[in-house]
Amino acid sequence: MALTEILVGKKAVILERWLREVLGSYPDQSRHFLSQVKDPFANPIGATLTKELSALLDGLLAGSDPAATASPLDAVIHIRSVQGLTPSQALAFIFQLKQIVREVLRESAEKGIAAPQAAREALAFDAKVDELALSAFDLYAANREKICAIRIGEMKRSLFVIERASRPADGPDPAPESASIERGPQNELKP
Repeated sequence: MALTEILVGKKAVILERWLREVLGSYPDQSRHFLSQVKDPFANPIGATLTKELSALLDGLLAGSDPAATASPLDAVIHIRSVQGLTPSQALAFIFQLKQIVREVLRESAEKGIAAPQAAREALAFDAKVDELALSAFDLYAANREKICAIRIGEMKRSLFVIERASRPADGPDPAPESASIERGPQNELKP
């Protein structure tokens, strides 16, 4: 039996273990909520993770090109990038899939299901997972850059509001987009 056939037959087991690993990175109370509440409106993160991890696994098992897995990967990475996780914590779920697949293959081999060629095919599967991890890192970095740009914009707007409130009523009123921040001789912020 080929690796893909084994993994497709064990997809539900793999997905359940993978979701458990992903949810394992959350605090206990959050983990319980994310895994137990099935309503997508009450639990959009849990619903998105379940749906998109399933789509990622389907894409990997089908041998789809990386473009086919880009949308579900982006959805998962978007969630993970805004949660204050380190890059290694946010992306660990991808590498955990390799371990889960190895465990499923080991269990299948013990039952006499997996053939020796499945181990060789596992290397090809690992290469796909590694490619997915590289794409995930790019997406994570892009999402973090967007978050930083948003924070910088918020800081500029709040500095503009403070500056505007401290000006006399007849003083000039520069636009918030044109306000630039420089450091003065005593390391003070100057507009």
